[in-house]
Amino acid sequence: MQNRWQKFKLLFQPFAKPNKLTRRLIILYWILSTLFFWFKFTPGTIPKPDDIIGAWYVFFQNGLLGELLVSLALNIKAMLISLVICLIFAYSSVMPFMRPVVNFLAKCRFFGMVGFTLIFQSLTGGGEPLKLTLLVFGMSTFLLTSIAAIVKSAMKEELDYARTLRMSHWRMVWEIIILGKADQVIEAFRQNAAIGWMMLTTAEGIVRSGGGIGVLLLDENKHIVMEALFALQFTVFTVGILQDGAIAKLKNIFCPYAKLEVEEEDE
Repeated sequence: MQNRWQKFKLLFQPFAKPNKLTRRLIILYWILSTLFFWFKFTPGTIPKPDDIIGAWYVFFQNGLLGELLVSLALNIKAMLISLVICLIFAYSSVMPFMRPVVNFLAKCRFFGMVGFTLIFQSLTGGGEPLKLTLLVFGMSTFLLTSIAAIVKSAMKEELDYARTLRMSHWRMVWEIIILGKADQVIEAFRQNAAIGWMMLTTAEGIVRSGGGIGVLLLDENKHIVMEALFALQFTVFTVGILQDGAIAKLKNIFCPYAKLEVEEEDE
């Protein structure tokens, strides 16, 4: 009995590390509790799970998968372009000449897309390039902020140690910044990748011709069909979780040492 009580107290103890079975039971508890309150205590305006599943099945029969693939392809393309742009600017911030430019571009995250739509439309001609440009602009400013902070976090001790090894300045950039911080960069990319799904509705709403799940969301929101909205939102939510897990797997493949550090912390 005493042992069980100790295990129970462990669930509410700061920085405690329960075993894998306990963690799974905690997740199961919260899932079942959420479903219980959803069925019993949510107001009538919020649809029940069976209504959402029914609406999702109707969407699936009417080409939801095709619309989802359109949005997924657009989002992945924007993510990769944003990553390349941000890596170039963030790594260039090691040079004093480029720091003001990088700092300014990072501050551009406070801009909204509405004021730039006409400018981007005149530059791209509209259509698919306009949607891609809007997403890249919105994602890059946040991702650049994160990666630039990682580059700046290089400790003086690391740089001094590299100097004792007689490394050149650009060799130090390669070894300490690019290779040494690769796991942190991938983690920042994983965290900021969700921004694309948040902005997708805005981009696809401005250019509706190419379709996509953002167009479906706007249409259902206009007609206030709650079960349909929830079905689409949960679809995006599920794809986002799968995307997040895929990037985490890539991080473990390319930076296996990061996984070892996490496992050591959990022990």
